[in-house]
Formats: sequence, C-alpha cells, structure tokens
Amino acid sequence: MSKKFRIEQEELAEQSVTVLHLFGDLDAHSSRDAQDYMDDLADKKKFKLIVDMAGVKYMSSAGASVLLNSQSRARENDGNVVLMNVGVKIQQVMELLGIETLFDLTTDQNIALTKF
Repeated sequence: MSKKFRIEQEELAEQSVTVLHLFGDLDAHSSRDAQDYMDDLADKKKFKLIVDMAGVKYMSSAGASVLLNSQSRARENDGNVVLMNVGVKIQQVMELLGIETLFDLTTDQNIALTKF
C-alpha cells in the first residue's frame, strides 16, 4: 500500500461487522491497493463494513469507484457499506459524482451499526 495511504482494520465480532479506518488520499495512486484490500475482505465473506473516512482528506473518482464496487458487492451478499465521518470535501466529491445517496452516512458508530 502507498506510504501516504493506509487502512487499519477492526473487527466487531459480536455484530460480525468490520470497521475500516482509512488514512491519506484515496486517489488514482492508492485506489488499486484499496480495491485489492476490499476484494480480499469480500473473498473472506466480510460484507458488513463501516468505513471511517475521518483520515481521508481527498478522494478522486478512482477512490469513489473503490467505495462503489465495495457497496455493490456488499449488497449482492446482504451486506452494506456505511461511511462514517465523511468530511465536507469528500461529501462534495460524492455529490458531484451523484453517489451520496448510495451510502448511509453517519458520524456515530452506534448509528452505523443499526444500518445492517
């Protein structure tokens, strides 16, 4: 994974939910690594995801594509990708791309847990 981008994973075993904490820019340089990471989770049948975006300051359309692919795969398998702590700039990108309504957005992990 790129030095400027990293993912920290946390398992909430009781709820069978995986929380991903993203740090750095989710762009063309990091999107391939991020997609590989998400594909690996899908291969492990982890389809209930909370993605904490607090550490992401920039997201390109390539980064948004990673989130969309993950959401599609999750929903095909009775899961969901909930985005948490999405900053204003990231929300603006999502709105420009017309994808903000495809995700549940929250700032509270307890609320995120109710979306599964």
